[in-house]
Amino acid sequence: MSFLSLGVEASDYSVPIENCVKAAEAVKNNDAALLKPLVRDLNPEEEKAMTPYLAKVHTYYTKGSYQGIRNFRTKDVQVIENAKTSIYQDTRENAEKYNYDEEIWVNYSFDTSRVDKKDAVKSGQCKFAQIGGRWVMMNVLN
Repeated sequence: MSFLSLGVEASDYSVPIENCVKAAEAVKNNDAALLKPLVRDLNPEEEKAMTPYLAKVHTYYTKGSYQGIRNFRTKDVQVIENAKTSIYQDTRENAEKYNYDEEIWVNYSFDTSRVDKKDAVKSGQCKFAQIGGRWVMMNVLN
């Protein structure tokens, strides 16, 4: 069973927190160059797919279901220990595939509007793992 710690001191995970903010900027501005250093090393096929994937995420958050990313803010950090045995399937599969033990979830929210023009707050997690000695983003604004 996986252990989930809530409210871990943000200063313990300053790099993932900063990288979550950078990821939001990358999505907001459809900037693959800003996103690239945040993700794991990609094979040539994955590298080629990154730009269209980011464009799809950008459209979803700025012209699709949501109408922009405003006032992006991080909240607390959750630590998923023993990621290889996590109850969360994506975490477990990624931990096994990329051989890491701990996943960090940076909780975030931002102001936006929905397609119906009503103001809304969207929240989610930026998920990170340490792979090859660096913090690597495992998702893009999930």
